Amino acid sequence: MTNFINLLSVSRIFLATLIFLLLMSPDSYLFALVLFFLAGITDYLDGYFARKYNAVSQVGEILDPIADKILIIFILFGLAVNLSSYLIGFIGAIIITREVWVGAL
Repeated sequence: MTNFINLLSVSRIFLATLIFLLLMSPDSYLFALVLFFLAGITDYLDGYFARKYNAVSQVGEILDPIADKILIIFILFGLAVNLSSYLIGFIGAIIITREVWVGAL
């Protein structure tokens, strides 16, 4: 079961890259939104199965937060680049800085 849970986290990383690439094309925003919801569902299922089956692994403890951060970073930068928004870029930079700073503690 632990391998399945880790596979959900890895799939979230692949979904993040797909979403980022789709955000570069204005015609595929809807598909990127659907994939974002799918990534959210995998995040929920990852935590649900880990708690239900008490399936905790060292790889999963590291991989799950990294997958979450990659998803958020890719989406924020994809939106900032495609929309040419300084505000989204600034907010993304603050979130990334906070995550790096808190992760270093």
